[in-house]
Amino acid sequence: MPAQKLTPGRLAQIIVMLTILVVAFFWRTFTHEPKQETDIQCQISAGRCMLDISEEQIEVQKTRQNSLKIAKPEMDWTLSSAKNSVMNRVNYWEVLLQPQQSDVILTLTNSNNSNYLVTISLD
Repeated sequence: MPAQKLTPGRLAQIIVMLTILVVAFFWRTFTHEPKQETDIQCQISAGRCMLDISEEQIEVQKTRQNSLKIAKPEMDWTLSSAKNSVMNRVNYWEVLLQPQQSDVILTLTNSNNSNYLVTISLD
């Protein structure tokens, strides 16, 4: 395909599009607010603990099968972990523990994309 001459109209179109892209880039950069994480601690005692997060109470239970059973709140939440396997059940999440693990670090995210970093200390 042969190259076309750069006409004044084509040059104006390129400059307008480049200006729009640069403005959009700087607007997004200056108005961006990073997600804030809230740290929450939970100490398992008598096999359970309660998390109070964003007006939700979430029960955490340690099971005999070397896992944690975490009740799902009524609102739409997701649970993730960098080190532990998380299995999604109907009414709860099951977090598989590693042998001799002393604490579990989880990230709970609600429907507003607010992240809560939860540290659960085990017996």
